[in-house]
Amino acid sequence: MAAAGHPSVSSSSPVPDEQIALDEETWAREQKPLGDAAWIAESRYPDDFTYAYFASDPSRLVIGFRAVAPSEVRDALEATGLGFVIEENVGVNYADVHAVADSVVAQLPDPGAQVAVGADPERGPRVIAVTVFTADDAAADEIAARAARLELPEGFSIVVNREYDEIKPL
Repeated sequence: MAAAGHPSVSSSSPVPDEQIALDEETWAREQKPLGDAAWIAESRYPDDFTYAYFASDPSRLVIGFRAVAPSEVRDALEATGLGFVIEENVGVNYADVHAVADSVVAQLPDPGAQVAVGADPERGPRVIAVTVFTADDAAADEIAARAARLELPEGFSIVVNREYDEIKPL
């Protein structure tokens, strides 16, 4: 989720038509079936679902659950015939993590630079990432220092990432 008042990220370079077609084929074959299974988890089991993301191998889904993965979700993932990892007993659900991310946005004073705040499940189920979009070293350092002082619920942590390009309005 982006901080209030900050635009979304958009690509500044066009993608060739043949690459789009290949990407759509790959998506339909490898990612859509896994995404559909993840949607079952998110929509039917919101108290249990924590996160889902594609690992560095785009045909491998990582999906996390507060406790044990519902059998319907496990069956749907297995039916795809594709690679997946289920991470169970992470102790929080999607709503818990995103409520903490929202509190980070509320606690972070006007940062003076473009900032995005959200969950970072690749680093851990209770990790909140603050990504700063600026080439200004002083502004980035100030935001990192502010983020380090924020109050978070027990077990949660913040990481600060830095992108040197500013977010481009859509």
